[in-house]
Amino acid sequence: MQASISPAQPTATPPKDRVFDYVHAFMKYLTATYGRNWWQAVAEAELSMSQLKVLHILTLDSEELSLKTLGDRLGLSLPAMSRAIDGLVKRELVTRSENAEDRRMKTVRVTDAGRELVDRLLELRLGGIEEFVETLTPEERSNLATALEPIVSRDEVVAACSPSFSLAPRKDSNA
Repeated sequence: MQASISPAQPTATPPKDRVFDYVHAFMKYLTATYGRNWWQAVAEAELSMSQLKVLHILTLDSEELSLKTLGDRLGLSLPAMSRAIDGLVKRELVTRSENAEDRRMKTVRVTDAGRELVDRLLELRLGGIEEFVETLTPEERSNLATALEPIVSRDEVVAACSPSFSLAPRKDSNA
C-alpha cells in the first residue's frame, strides 16, 4: 500500500530567530560569494564606512542635508561628521556650503563624481545578485519570487526603491 500524499497543509509559522538565521545565512553567503567586486571597489575608493554611508544617503535619499542631520542619521558627533565630510570634499565627491539664513549651519550636497561612484558601487552589488540568481534552478527562482513578492510589495520597500522599480514582470525576463 502506498502512502497517500495529502494536499499541502498550512505549515506552522517558523520562529523569528529561525527566519533571522535563514536571512543572515543567505545575506552572508551572497555578500561573501557574489560581492567580491563590490568590496574591491570600496577598497579602491579608499572611503571609510561613514563616508560611504554619507554618499549613499545624499545620493539616494536627498539632494542636500545639513551636517547635523547627517550626523544624527549616522549616529556620529558633529566633529566626527565634519571629519568624514572633509575627506569627501577634498576628493570632490561632495560640496559643503553655508546656509544662507544661518551661517553656522553647513549643508552638504553630492557632486556628479560622488553620484557616479555610488551608481558604480550599486551596479556592482546588483551584478552580484544577478549572478547569484542565474545559478538558481527555475523552481528555486519561482519559490524565491513567491516568497519575496509580499515583502517587496510593502509600501516602505517600494518607497525605498528607484522610481523605475516595478513588480510587473519584465518583458525580457527568462523563466
